[in-house]
Amino acid sequence: MKEGEDKEKEKENHTGNPTPTTKPDCAQEQLQEICQEPTRYEVERAIQRMKNNRAPGEDTIVAELIKYGGDGIVEAIHELIKLIWTTENMPQEWYTGIICPIYKVIN
Repeated sequence: MKEGEDKEKEKENHTGNPTPTTKPDCAQEQLQEICQEPTRYEVERAIQRMKNNRAPGEDTIVAELIKYGGDGIVEAIHELIKLIWTTENMPQEWYTGIICPIYKVIN
C-alpha cells in the first residue's frame, strides 16, 4: 500500500466509514445551535412552505388561513412553538390524525 492509502485506512472506523474530522468545539457549537428554540424567522419560513389545497385537520383550519393570516398569526404560532419547545409538552389534540380512504371507481 502507498503511504497515502495507509493514512486513509487509519481514518476509517470498523464499519469502513471515514471517521468524522470535525473538532469537538465545532460539534458542540452545532449541538447548541440545534438545541436552541425555533426563531420567529424559522416559524415564518415553515408557514410559507405549507402546501395549499390540503384537507384541514381536526381543528378545520386550512393552511391558507395560516399563510395569509399576517404577522399576528405568525407571532401567535411562534409563541406557541416556543412554549411547546421549552415545556417539551405537546397538546394532546396534535396526536390525532384523520385518515379518510378515497375509493377509486374502476370502469
